[in-house]
Amino acid sequence: QKMHDNTIELVEKKKVFALFQNFGSVGITATLPYVKKTGIPLVCPIAPADSLRYPPIPNIFNIKNSFKTEIDALIQFLVEKKGLKKIALFRTEADASASFAWRPADLALSARGLKLVAKEGVERTAKNVDGALNKLMASKPEAVIVTTVGAVTMELVRKWAATKTPVVFALFSPAIGNNFAVDVKDLNYEIFISQSFPFLEPNSFPIVKEYIEETKAANLVPGAGGLEGYVCAALITEVFKKTGVELTRENFLKTFDSMHEVDIGGLKYSFSPTQHQGSEKSFIIQAKNGNLVPAQ
Repeated sequence: QKMHDNTIELVEKKKVFALFQNFGSVGITATLPYVKKTGIPLVCPIAPADSLRYPPIPNIFNIKNSFKTEIDALIQFLVEKKGLKKIALFRTEADASASFAWRPADLALSARGLKLVAKEGVERTAKNVDGALNKLMASKPEAVIVTTVGAVTMELVRKWAATKTPVVFALFSPAIGNNFAVDVKDLNYEIFISQSFPFLEPNSFPIVKEYIEETKAANLVPGAGGLEGYVCAALITEVFKKTGVELTRENFLKTFDSMHEVDIGGLKYSFSPTQHQGSEKSFIIQAKNGNLVPAQ
């Protein structure tokens, strides 16, 4: 409700031109009827909900991956790269990620002749994961895909690690903060994370090098979330430039729809009237020895 009210205030009282990087599938989904009705551009929402992508909504443009894309990437990595077959899922209940997580997982595993050995979850605000943890462990998975964020994720990972039961963890990018790798350094578990954006290595892409240099020059710490914002800002700047002096919402949306194979520091994004997901490329990284590194 708060995001819905804030969106109305921004559009009707603050008279903003567009909404940029609104956060969270639950909140954004609640505002969706209003966003569609007003036609306000919503650019780079930080939310993996498929409902923001398929079918494409005329005034919403995404470069962050959907649940489906991130799930597919994780399962491909776990099954084809790591050789794991017994995979479970831990998700939140009663919100967007409940069905958006397990349905793509079922499909991705089914395509490989496999199925989830368990799917358990807790409420988003839950502080105790013991019930779900015990059920997951009873299924004896080789890997657990975790689609929760924040304290719930850390609670599950730490409590599982305390049992010393072998497993591989596979997380979504929103689950980790700048200190995540340090926080799990002592656990001695393989933890992989899917991302919509490259690993923070200066030599990976020119846009990454630029972001790291500018962030450090401002005495800030580079992070995955910061890189996402930087790339999104660079993209919307290109749209503004191409739209030119006749900057109306209508022209802005038309320009976005014409942005085909636009190069943002080595990252390619394409949009059209029938495609508002700019890219579906995923990057898999790993928490190892207190650092985030490319997955091995």
